[in-house]
Amino acid sequence: MGDVIIDGLTGANRLVILDSTGKIPALDGSNVTLLAGANFSTGTIPVARIDTGAAAGKVVKLDGNAKLPAVSGAALTGVAGATKNASNPVVATNPSGGVGTEWQNTTTGEIFICTDATAGANVWMSTGGRSGNIIPTFYSGENYGYCVGGRNQGAGNTIPWAQAGHSTIQKFSLTSDANAVDTNAIADDAVTTAKVGSGAIGATELAATLDLSGKTVTVAAGTVTAHATTATPANVSDTANTSTGYFDVPAGTTAQRPGS
Repeated sequence: MGDVIIDGLTGANRLVILDSTGKIPALDGSNVTLLAGANFSTGTIPVARIDTGAAAGKVVKLDGNAKLPAVSGAALTGVAGATKNASNPVVATNPSGGVGTEWQNTTTGEIFICTDATAGANVWMSTGGRSGNIIPTFYSGENYGYCVGGRNQGAGNTIPWAQAGHSTIQKFSLTSDANAVDTNAIADDAVTTAKVGSGAIGATELAATLDLSGKTVTVAAGTVTAHATTATPANVSDTANTSTGYFDVPAGTTAQRPGS
């Protein structure tokens, strides 16, 4: 090794002297090794000096459109993907991804998006303009609801709900998940004339025997067209008869008009 020149300059065989601010002057550092990355507090390392690429151990660099190059995303986490199932979702299908979760029916090709992630009452909207939205049914009421209707085709019918004796009024709960139950028939004394708001009660709705004891029955003249029994002396009172109708008196019976 030759002599070391100390003159404050930089070059071969010269001793490096710090400048007035205590810093190393501009030097070629191509042979410097073992630099700690934490010591780079300012400045930018040129991309050309970084080992970039899409292989193992490389630094991934965005392309000219600020997009990632073709790399495997197999190890990515936290990315919401579509749920694939052979059936449609239902209101009770609670998605772990919440609102925005995509559901793909692999049988029909229909796609649903969750727009309301309320547990047990989820809303799944069908995409593509189809009409298969999955939404919960809401009933007006607090405790119970009723459904009426159906057919009665006789006891010989093989369909249980169409057999004689089947109740056509069912009661279902609005507060719990349970099947509807048949209600009892309406009791005879549960319906009053005050509850008949309009219309007329036909003869087929009347019983064969009507108990009118203690009741006043007003019938317009000429409207009584049928009677069940023939009047007898025992059931014709002495009350003045002002009716414009008539009595059938059996042969051999003596009838006397009151007051005559």
